[in-house]
Amino acid sequence: MATAEKKLNWVLQPGLRSLLLWTVLLKAWVIALAYLGYGLFPFNLANYQANFIYPPGEAPNFWTPLKTWDGQVYLFLADQGYSPHQWMNAFYPLFPFLVRIAGLLMGGNMMLGGLLLSHFLTFLAVFYLYQTARVNYGERGAFYGCLFLLAFPTGFYLGLLYSESLFLALASGYFYYWEKKKTGPAALCAFLLPLTRPTGILVFLPALFAALEGRQKARPRASKWLPVAAFLAGYAAYLGLMQMMTGDAFASFEAEKSFIAHFDVKNLFHPFDWFFRSFLQLDPSLPFTPILLLNRVFFVLLLWALWVCRDFLNRPSFVYCLVLGLVPALAGGMVTYLRYLLVLFPLFSALALRWKGKEGYWLAASLALQGYLAIQYALNYFVA
Repeated sequence: MATAEKKLNWVLQPGLRSLLLWTVLLKAWVIALAYLGYGLFPFNLANYQANFIYPPGEAPNFWTPLKTWDGQVYLFLADQGYSPHQWMNAFYPLFPFLVRIAGLLMGGNMMLGGLLLSHFLTFLAVFYLYQTARVNYGERGAFYGCLFLLAFPTGFYLGLLYSESLFLALASGYFYYWEKKKTGPAALCAFLLPLTRPTGILVFLPALFAALEGRQKARPRASKWLPVAAFLAGYAAYLGLMQMMTGDAFASFEAEKSFIAHFDVKNLFHPFDWFFRSFLQLDPSLPFTPILLLNRVFFVLLLWALWVCRDFLNRPSFVYCLVLGLVPALAGGMVTYLRYLLVLFPLFSALALRWKGKEGYWLAASLALQGYLAIQYALNYFVA
């Protein structure tokens, strides 16, 4: 009884309660903006009709502002699954699988189930992030770090049919359970991350650094290495699933060639070509050139943030931000880069400490940009 009461008091911490309330308010604000923009401004019907639509031929309706672009693909995969030689194989399977389960629980409404799932996972991620950040960055760093993340310009994706909320919940959950020395839940998060997004396997590197830290020497071998090994097991499971569903374990690599980003790990070995292509050869005729420029601005800001926050980040956190911040940019064309920055949760807490006393300025600027991008997304303009 005492243990249950202690856990209840722990969950209902004033800072956490306030943060969860802010999460609700920010989510309501994003949804209201999306529908307000959808009602007041012209919808980009040309983009809508030129891209993948599911169900096929469906006209814009009430749900459209919340399921443009990749949201359509996840609904298709949740409903129809994978098959050989389709470009949708580039999307990883765990999120559409969970959307299908949530949709069945909602009476077959995949859209509603997926949205509720995404919101639930966001709250779960906020809980993990807050509790872990309190240990590493204190109450203030934890609270404002979570707010900074939620207010980030692409933070609105955390309530949509995108895998950001799932990835964030699993990545933050891994480090939360690792700090708590809970081997089973940490290993489960590690196993599921490579099934979520292409960058899921990259969390293996900061996890390895965490296991090799001097203060971890006293841990039992299984407690230290089982969660780390689970990343490799998860990636093997992903390849096995793709082999079973498409007949090709590496179907996603072939499918990636259909996208303008041209994500390929081989690009990592040609940094000069990448720099020339990304910064000196940008095609101004593309309709979403402003977003591509914004991605490049934020890449430079990431490099600056990593430098100024290096003393606030422990080694695993720094490696996490470095790897998950640089690899998506260097391996691709930075077409959707703003979304990849959303999962760099340790950096947001570090920035909260670095900008102590100036949080309001950052939140105002970030929320203004998020509001603009959320409206653009609802109107079917390319954002990320």
